[in-house]
Amino acid sequence: MTKSFCHFDTISAEMMDIIEEDLKTNFDHLMDQSKLMGNQVNLEKRSSRNAWIPTSHWLGGLMWHYFKKANDEFFHYDIECIDAESMQYTQYELNQQYNWHQDEGVASYYKPQASGNRQDERRVQDFINREAEQVRKISCSLQLSDDEDYEGGGTQVRDVDSSMITIPRGRGSLFFFDSRMQHRAKTVTKGIRKSLIAWAVGPRWK
Repeated sequence: MTKSFCHFDTISAEMMDIIEEDLKTNFDHLMDQSKLMGNQVNLEKRSSRNAWIPTSHWLGGLMWHYFKKANDEFFHYDIECIDAESMQYTQYELNQQYNWHQDEGVASYYKPQASGNRQDERRVQDFINREAEQVRKISCSLQLSDDEDYEGGGTQVRDVDSSMITIPRGRGSLFFFDSRMQHRAKTVTKGIRKSLIAWAVGPRWK
Protein backbone atom coordinates (compact mmCIF):
# COMPACT_ATOMS: atom_id res chain seq x y z
CA MET A 1 0.00 0.00 0.00
CA THR A 2 1.30 3.47 -0.85
CA LYS A 3 2.23 5.55 2.21
CA SER A 4 3.19 9.20 2.58
CA PHE A 5 6.27 8.55 4.75
CA CYS A 6 8.57 5.83 6.07
CA HIS A 7 11.55 5.51 8.39
CA PHE A 8 14.67 3.33 8.58
CA ASP A 9 17.12 2.97 11.48
CA THR A 10 19.72 0.80 9.79
CA ILE A 11 22.92 2.87 9.52
CA SER A 12 25.33 1.76 12.24
CA ALA A 13 27.21 4.04 14.64
CA GLU A 14 30.49 2.98 13.02
CA MET A 15 29.24 3.98 9.56
CA MET A 16 27.93 7.28 10.92
CA ASP A 17 31.39 8.03 12.36
CA ILE A 18 32.85 7.55 8.86
CA ILE A 19 30.16 9.71 7.24
CA GLU A 20 30.55 12.55 9.72
CA GLU A 21 34.34 12.58 9.51
CA ASP A 22 34.23 12.61 5.70
CA LEU A 23 31.73 15.48 5.59
CA LYS A 24 33.58 17.48 8.24
CA THR A 25 36.93 17.08 6.47
CA ASN A 26 35.83 17.63 2.91
CA PHE A 27 32.73 19.86 3.04
CA ASP A 28 32.55 21.90 6.26
CA HIS A 29 34.74 24.60 4.72
CA LEU A 30 32.26 24.91 1.82
CA MET A 31 29.33 25.81 4.10
CA ASP A 32 27.44 28.91 2.97
CA GLN A 33 24.16 30.67 3.78
CA SER A 34 21.22 28.47 2.81
CA LYS A 35 19.03 29.87 0.04
CA LEU A 36 15.44 29.41 -1.07
CA MET A 37 14.25 28.48 -4.55
CA GLY A 38 15.48 31.09 -7.01
CA ASN A 39 18.77 31.47 -5.11
CA GLN A 40 17.20 33.95 -2.69
CA VAL A 41 18.10 34.54 0.97
CA ASN A 42 15.19 35.09 3.37
CA LEU A 43 16.29 34.68 7.00
CA GLU A 44 12.71 34.97 8.24
CA LYS A 45 11.80 31.89 6.20
CA ARG A 46 15.06 29.97 6.37
CA SER A 47 18.22 30.47 8.42
CA SER A 48 20.88 27.77 8.20
CA ARG A 49 24.10 26.96 6.38
CA ASN A 50 24.69 24.22 3.83
CA ALA A 51 27.13 22.69 1.35
CA TRP A 52 26.31 20.61 -1.73
CA ILE A 53 27.59 17.03 -2.01
CA PRO A 54 27.74 15.58 -5.55
CA THR A 55 26.23 12.14 -6.01
CA SER A 56 29.57 11.04 -7.45
CA HIS A 57 30.69 11.03 -3.80
CA TRP A 58 30.31 7.57 -2.28
CA LEU A 59 27.41 8.82 -0.12
CA GLY A 60 25.39 9.23 -3.32
CA GLY A 61 25.33 5.46 -3.80
CA LEU A 62 24.33 4.87 -0.18
CA MET A 63 21.49 7.37 -0.31
CA TRP A 64 20.19 6.09 -3.66
CA HIS A 65 20.16 2.55 -2.26
CA TYR A 66 17.83 3.68 0.52
CA PHE A 67 15.70 5.76 -1.85
CA LYS A 68 15.09 2.63 -3.93
CA LYS A 69 14.37 0.58 -0.80
CA ALA A 70 11.87 3.15 0.46
CA ASN A 71 10.24 3.41 -2.96
CA ASP A 72 10.02 -0.36 -3.48
CA GLU A 73 8.53 -0.98 -0.03
CA PHE A 74 6.32 2.09 0.50
CA PHE A 75 5.86 4.72 -2.23
CA HIS A 76 5.88 2.90 -5.61
CA TYR A 77 6.55 6.14 -7.50
CA ASP A 78 8.28 6.57 -10.85
CA ILE A 79 11.71 7.90 -9.79
CA GLU A 80 14.91 8.18 -11.81
CA CYS A 81 17.72 9.79 -9.80
CA ILE A 82 18.65 12.19 -7.00
CA ASP A 83 17.67 15.76 -7.84
CA ALA A 84 20.42 17.68 -9.68
CA GLU A 85 22.80 14.83 -8.85
CA SER A 86 23.58 16.53 -5.52
CA MET A 87 22.71 16.29 -1.83
CA GLN A 88 22.42 19.06 0.76
CA TYR A 89 24.63 18.88 3.86
CA THR A 90 22.93 21.27 6.31
CA GLN A 91 23.76 22.74 9.72
CA TYR A 92 21.31 24.53 12.02
CA GLU A 93 22.99 26.52 14.78
CA LEU A 94 21.55 28.52 17.68
CA ASN A 95 18.27 30.28 16.76
CA GLN A 96 18.29 28.95 13.20
CA GLN A 97 15.25 27.31 11.58
CA TYR A 98 13.31 26.67 8.36
CA ASN A 99 9.62 27.58 8.42
CA TRP A 100 6.79 25.62 6.78
CA HIS A 101 7.43 24.80 3.13
CA GLN A 102 7.09 22.14 0.43
CA ASP A 103 9.95 20.65 -1.55
CA GLU A 104 7.67 20.31 -4.57
CA GLY A 105 4.30 21.70 -5.59
CA VAL A 106 2.17 22.78 -8.53
CA ALA A 107 3.59 26.32 -8.35
CA SER A 108 7.04 25.05 -9.36
CA TYR A 109 5.87 23.11 -12.43
CA TYR A 110 6.61 24.34 -15.93
CA LYS A 111 3.97 26.74 -17.25
CA PRO A 112 3.12 26.53 -20.99
CA GLN A 113 4.21 29.63 -22.94
CA ALA A 114 2.26 29.16 -26.17
CA SER A 115 -0.92 31.13 -26.81
CA GLY A 116 -3.03 31.71 -29.89
CA ASN A 117 -2.79 29.87 -33.19
CA ARG A 118 0.51 31.31 -34.42
CA GLN A 119 2.74 29.92 -31.70
CA ASP A 120 3.80 26.62 -33.28
CA GLU A 121 7.43 27.03 -32.22
CA ARG A 122 6.42 27.67 -28.63
CA ARG A 123 4.05 24.71 -28.69
CA VAL A 124 6.94 22.48 -29.70
CA GLN A 125 9.06 23.92 -26.88
CA ASP A 126 6.20 23.43 -24.41
CA PHE A 127 5.97 19.77 -25.40
CA ILE A 128 9.72 19.28 -24.98
CA ASN A 129 9.77 21.01 -21.59
CA ARG A 130 6.79 19.04 -20.27
CA GLU A 131 8.20 15.71 -21.42
CA ALA A 132 11.68 16.45 -20.05
CA GLU A 133 10.55 17.99 -16.77
CA GLN A 134 11.47 16.13 -13.58
CA VAL A 135 9.79 16.86 -10.26
CA ARG A 136 10.74 16.02 -6.71
CA LYS A 137 8.70 13.06 -5.53
CA ILE A 138 10.41 11.73 -2.40
CA SER A 139 12.34 13.78 0.18
CA CYS A 140 14.84 12.23 2.58
CA SER A 141 16.55 13.44 5.75
CA LEU A 142 19.50 11.56 7.25
CA GLN A 143 20.13 12.62 10.85
CA LEU A 144 23.86 13.23 11.37
CA SER A 145 23.64 14.63 14.90
CA ASP A 146 22.83 12.69 18.03
CA ASP A 147 19.74 13.71 19.98
CA GLU A 148 22.02 14.92 22.78
CA ASP A 149 23.99 17.25 20.46
CA TYR A 150 21.26 19.89 20.30
CA GLU A 151 17.97 21.07 21.76
CA GLY A 152 14.92 22.24 19.81
CA GLY A 153 15.41 21.87 16.07
CA GLY A 154 12.85 19.11 15.60
CA THR A 155 11.59 18.49 12.07
CA GLN A 156 7.83 18.23 11.70
CA VAL A 157 5.87 16.97 8.72
CA ARG A 158 2.15 17.60 8.17
CA ASP A 159 0.59 14.40 6.84
CA VAL A 160 -2.21 14.25 4.27
CA ASP A 161 -4.80 13.96 7.07
CA SER A 162 -3.33 17.10 8.74
CA SER A 163 -1.81 15.07 11.59
CA MET A 164 1.65 16.19 12.72
CA ILE A 165 4.65 13.87 12.52
CA THR A 166 7.92 14.63 14.29
CA ILE A 167 10.68 12.76 12.53
CA PRO A 168 12.98 10.55 14.66
CA ARG A 169 16.00 12.40 16.06
CA GLY A 170 18.34 9.45 16.45
CA ARG A 171 21.75 9.65 14.75
CA GLY A 172 21.67 7.55 11.58
CA SER A 173 17.89 7.79 11.22
CA LEU A 174 16.58 8.00 7.63
CA PHE A 175 13.15 9.55 7.13
CA PHE A 176 11.44 9.59 3.72
CA PHE A 177 8.27 11.50 2.85
CA ASP A 178 6.28 12.68 -0.15
CA SER A 179 7.89 15.92 -1.38
CA ARG A 180 4.49 17.62 -1.66
CA MET A 181 3.97 17.46 2.11
CA GLN A 182 4.39 20.59 4.22
CA HIS A 183 7.25 20.41 6.73
CA ARG A 184 9.52 22.59 8.86
CA ALA A 185 12.71 22.53 10.96
CA LYS A 186 11.99 24.17 14.30
CA THR A 187 14.37 26.63 15.93
CA VAL A 188 17.53 25.19 17.48
CA THR A 189 17.80 26.45 21.07
CA LYS A 190 21.13 24.84 21.97
CA GLY A 191 23.99 23.13 20.10
CA ILE A 192 24.18 22.30 16.38
CA ARG A 193 21.95 20.02 14.35
CA LYS A 194 23.41 18.45 11.20
CA SER A 195 21.58 16.52 8.49
CA LEU A 196 21.97 15.28 4.94
CA ILE A 197 19.01 16.07 2.68
CA ALA A 198 18.24 14.65 -0.76
CA TRP A 199 15.31 14.39 -3.15
CA ALA A 200 14.40 11.65 -5.62
CA VAL A 201 12.99 13.01 -8.86
CA GLY A 202 10.99 11.49 -11.67
CA PRO A 203 8.68 12.41 -14.57
CA ARG A 204 5.99 14.99 -13.96
CA TRP A 205 2.85 13.58 -12.33
CA LYS A 206 0.26 12.49 -14.89
